[in-house]
Formats: sequence, structure tokens, C-alpha cells
Amino acid sequence: MNCSKCESENEWGNFCSNCGMQLRTKCPECGKMEIIGRPVCEAEIFQIKEEMRDFVWKKEKPYTLAVMIPCACILVLLSAAGMFIVEEGKGQVLIAAGICVVMVVMAVCVYVVTESTIMKKFSQKAEAEFFRFHPDYAELLKKAERE
Repeated sequence: MNCSKCESENEWGNFCSNCGMQLRTKCPECGKMEIIGRPVCEAEIFQIKEEMRDFVWKKEKPYTLAVMIPCACILVLLSAAGMFIVEEGKGQVLIAAGICVVMVVMAVCVYVVTESTIMKKFSQKAEAEFFRFHPDYAELLKKAERE
């Protein structure tokens, strides 16, 4: 953070290391030291974000498991099929290993694509639902982002 008086960079501390200007003061809400002029308590923002993360995770968890379990089953079945090929003909070991690698990559790709696209939309919907239940939290986060 930069000192408002001399503009020198300060990594930590409650006072400027260059001019001695007070940089932090005790928050009237939580009692922790915070940067002077902050419109919203940092501890309160942290608590809101934690609560939102927990809410979103509870909404996402069943869906995440619904995606992970089929991918894991595909992976196990294809690995078993590859092992069966290895046992049937010893000359086909490289082919079986190649099939297993391709199938593992495919299962991982399905999971990653599903997580990155569908889950992002799902998370956004869960966050919107969280803010419908807590409109005051949305306002506090907006105020904190403005600073």
C-alpha cells in the first residue's frame, strides 16, 4: 500500500516506514487493524466470501460427484479392457497400453470440459441465488470492489 502523504510503498505495518504517517487504524466493527479509509471491514468481506464459497460448494457438490463418478467408471472399465487384451496376447502389450492411455486422456478431457464450462455456469447461478438470499452482502461486496 502507498502512503497518502509521501506516496512511498509500504509492505506491512501500521505506520509509513518513510514519514511515519498512520496507515492503519482499528476497525470499529471487528477490532482488527485495517487500512485507513476502507469503506467496508476486511474481516466482514472475508466472512461473506467464505459463506458464499460454502453455499456454492453445497450446491455444486452433488453435481460434481455426478460428473466425477461416471468418468472414474469409464476409466476403470477401459483399464480393465486393456488388461484383458494384455492377458489374451502378449504381443499386443503396446496396443493395450496405448488404448489405456488414450482412454485415460479421454476421461480426463470429458471431466475438464464439463468442469470448466458447465460448472462455471452452475457456480454463477449459485452465487446469484446466494445474493438473492443476502442482498446486503451483494451491496457490501460492490462497495469493497469500488475502493
